[in-house]
Amino acid sequence: MSPQFCKIGKSSPISDNLLKLKKQYQLLIEQAYNMSMTDAGLSDILYYKAFKIKQAFIKSKYRDVVF
Repeated sequence: MSPQFCKIGKSSPISDNLLKLKKQYQLLIEQAYNMSMTDAGLSDILYYKAFKIKQAFIKSKYRDVVF
């Protein structure tokens, strides 16, 4: 993937796998929020899984991806 230039600076297109991970992160956060009132333990597990996905993004070269 070649970098693309815009008014702000250069940006690289995000691969399909990273977009799937981002969608999975958003889904986990939503599920954790919905479960927070009924099952706190399951909610914590879902938040933890979402946190691990976000940490993977931060450690990758796509650390500037907005969640």
